[in-house]
Amino acid sequence: MKALLKLRSWQLFVILLTPFIISSAISFLLPRIYFLLSNIWIVFYLIWLYAISINLYKNLKSNKDSTWFTIFQVLTSLTMISFLFIPISATIPIPTHIKTIIYIFSGVGLLFSIVYCARILTLSEKNQSSLFLNLILLWFYPIGLWIIQPKMEKLL
Repeated sequence: MKALLKLRSWQLFVILLTPFIISSAISFLLPRIYFLLSNIWIVFYLIWLYAISINLYKNLKSNKDSTWFTIFQVLTSLTMISFLFIPISATIPIPTHIKTIIYIFSGVGLLFSIVYCARILTLSEKNQSSLFLNLILLWFYPIGLWIIQPKMEKLL
């Protein structure tokens, strides 16, 4: 995981957005692959958030445990991965209320991951930046990546 945080900003940008760009380019030709690739970049993003949070949390030397975050992050990643199989299972109908629960859980999980990562990043910087700024940068990560990744290189 630390290798992911030691990448340059442009390298991480290419890794995170290549599946999204490819899926957008081939969406008309291969619609099933579009769903697969369009959700892979979300999983890459969650892995990047997890790497930031866990590595910075270790540097804080807090006596609190990050087990709940890890469990929640894994569950969120699994629900995002389950989106990969929803379009494929078009022949087997999935009830609408199950899909709604999956969408709500994944949205709440993504928001929790971003807020947790922004808190850890703010604590690690010793309040040099605000929590709100880190939250906005993580939320709009194609832009925030260029600011947060160099911070990570300095903090680690």
